[in-house]
Amino acid sequence: MDLEVKRKILHASAAVLAVPFLLLFDLLVGVLVALLGLALITLVWYLDDRGEQLEGPVGEGQRALARTMDETMRPEEDFPRAPFYFVGGLILVAVLGDALTVPLSIAFAAYAILGIGDAASALIGKAYGSIPIPWNPDKSLEGTGAGLGAAYPWALMLANVYHLPFDRPSFTGEVTLPLHLIWIVLLGTIVGMLVETLPGEDNLTVPLVSWGAMAGLAYLVGLA
Repeated sequence: MDLEVKRKILHASAAVLAVPFLLLFDLLVGVLVALLGLALITLVWYLDDRGEQLEGPVGEGQRALARTMDETMRPEEDFPRAPFYFVGGLILVAVLGDALTVPLSIAFAAYAILGIGDAASALIGKAYGSIPIPWNPDKSLEGTGAGLGAAYPWALMLANVYHLPFDRPSFTGEVTLPLHLIWIVLLGTIVGMLVETLPGEDNLTVPLVSWGAMAGLAYLVGLA
């Protein structure tokens, strides 16, 4: 499997799986688990770089994670930085939302814009891109359009998941979802996909800027 495909599958999976995790556990637990995961990646990289191999089941886990890191790191990378930017972006938007009383649904939408939108943009752009973006020839209009089309329904779905009454198992009435999310998420998706076309570390800039745009509109319409 192509290196870029592996990276994007990992990113999309992590972004989507973060949603049920944060619905089930407190934000602090989510942050601690994420930080422990990054610490584990750093430890495995350090041991692998020094040629040290642990024994037993722990050693098997070390080898499995080291293989995954080797298969998803770009040739020019000497350290797995991408997970730190990616996880850092997920943590920051959730923590900022909590501090500024912005609903977690906005963070969930940003997760989809990053995980699904960025993956679709990169993969479709690489396979079918023929019209370069004027300000970044490495990106294509086909890829950006695919990212926008893939990210929006996922972002809207994950944002609405937050507003479902999971804490009321016996609930049988009508579910009322915030209609403002349609436009809030659309704005965030457009902004996020535009940011994805710019040079820089999009694993960090896409979730932060798209979340900021959505949070601003959420305040304006009274959702935050």
